[in-house]
Amino acid sequence: AVFPKPRAAFDYNPKTVSNLNNRVQFENLSDTSAILFNWRFGPGDVSLDENPVYAFPDTGAQEVRLLVTNVHGCQD
Repeated sequence: AVFPKPRAAFDYNPKTVSNLNNRVQFENLSDTSAILFNWRFGPGDVSLDENPVYAFPDTGAQEVRLLVTNVHGCQD
């Protein structure tokens, strides 16, 4: 059988990070079929929380990735 894959999506606040305000709240907006969440921040920090808070060690452009998995093992 072929199962549909989930759709990963997220938002975050605040939109601007500084040395004085480096904590960011991430909100998972993936479709409801996603049950596992794998967040990657920068060069190697990881969170498995659905809606993590992350303190960036530096300002500037930051890479954030969200990989979601559904009950069938399909990922996005």
